[in-house]
Amino acid sequence: MASGIFFNCTYIQFIVILTIYYSYQGLAFESINSPPRNTSAENLLKQCYNSQFQPNGTLFGDYMNGQPTRSLYLHRVWWSTKRAVFPLSFFTITDLKRITALQEQCKSLPGGTVAAAIWLPLSLNGVPEGVDAAAAAEAAKLGPGLSAVHVHIVENATALLDEVFAQNEAAANTSCALRLLLLYEIVVQEALAVLMPINIMRNAALIATDSDLVAMLDVDLSANKDLAGLVMRSPQRVTEMVFRAERQHVAWILPAWDVSRSVPSLKRNSVADEALSVSSKEKYRLEEMWKTKKQLFPFALERGYVLGHNATNYDRWFTAQEHYGIEYEEGYEPWFIASRFLTPFFDARFRGYYMNKIVAVRSATRFLNMRVLPDVWIVHRPHEVQVANFGWLEAQKNMKNKQQVMMALDEPMVINGTMTTARDAFFKRNLYFYRIAVSQMNAFNYTPVLDVAVENCRKVLPWWQHRAS
Repeated sequence: MASGIFFNCTYIQFIVILTIYYSYQGLAFESINSPPRNTSAENLLKQCYNSQFQPNGTLFGDYMNGQPTRSLYLHRVWWSTKRAVFPLSFFTITDLKRITALQEQCKSLPGGTVAAAIWLPLSLNGVPEGVDAAAAAEAAKLGPGLSAVHVHIVENATALLDEVFAQNEAAANTSCALRLLLLYEIVVQEALAVLMPINIMRNAALIATDSDLVAMLDVDLSANKDLAGLVMRSPQRVTEMVFRAERQHVAWILPAWDVSRSVPSLKRNSVADEALSVSSKEKYRLEEMWKTKKQLFPFALERGYVLGHNATNYDRWFTAQEHYGIEYEEGYEPWFIASRFLTPFFDARFRGYYMNKIVAVRSATRFLNMRVLPDVWIVHRPHEVQVANFGWLEAQKNMKNKQQVMMALDEPMVINGTMTTARDAFFKRNLYFYRIAVSQMNAFNYTPVLDVAVENCRKVLPWWQHRAS
């Protein structure tokens, strides 16, 4: 990296720089020439999204008031020219720390498409005054709202994703058709730089899909080999899945698995790979890995969240030869494949990893009929708990020596005349958004709050205009 970029950086910007640096070290590649891209689609997406951008920066008060940020800028799009073999796209979100997981997810869907929105938070805190005119001009040329201290961060993130995209394009038929969206967010308070606008990012990834079927997956989830290798290669199965998804409003549930925390950390990815490679005709091996070897568990079960995936009915799934219907249970939050045009957009008020996905799933079940696929599953790859995850924040909150963690979320702030911290405000506000949404769902008048950029893109992007029936 260029010398001098560590000066005049805030704590959060320093972490972002280190993340980019170590992401480079984790990529095993040789220099690859820039591959061809679908620049027409890239330009359409950037134009519709960025027409709504405001460079003044996201305020914590805006989040508290339920106002989705308009300070997200779609800096760059990489749109693969690979031809998708079947009509299924995963859409996902990540920061720069999870790029390796994104690559693994892409490898699990050869023949399909993966659209990923990558978040790059840029704080206005610590931006020096009196920067010379040349540096300011360079920043303005790179992107609106940027200051000189942001230039190297954005340039290095772009270079990293250039390499990731080129490496994937060179993988030919062993990986997905990849679409990357790099969005930087200008934030005023440091706390917002660790609270991803998670549902706005999901919406951005969703509008970059154009297949009949889509599935929102967390970036650290990979699909079993038979999804791309058998199920989506069968014209009969694909026709049935598309027809039922579009005409019968079916959501195809993907049973999800977690690698046990009892597995030594260096062996956890190997266990995930083993579970993904199991043939759908030998599902009993997954049952052995769960009940006998204790290497796998239904998602979140080992962590005590039984409701999260209980309705999938894993015991029935092990013997199922055909897909089967299930009913929604409160707290259920599966991943699923659905019609792109019937997949609900995500409530843009939420930031961070708390109560955001469960609202979307609960909303979807009002008009989607859930059926569990018997020969498809996904596996969660191990990773450190996200900074804005509820469990991580609670654990840090109870540390005896808070000085060990220089947390922007612990900075005191005044909200509505009351002294609090961003951490406590985040918990309470997301829970408030959740309760309001559930109340509206129960009254049959809930509509997700959308960000204006996605609303605009839905209206103008050619691949989001409904097909004639």
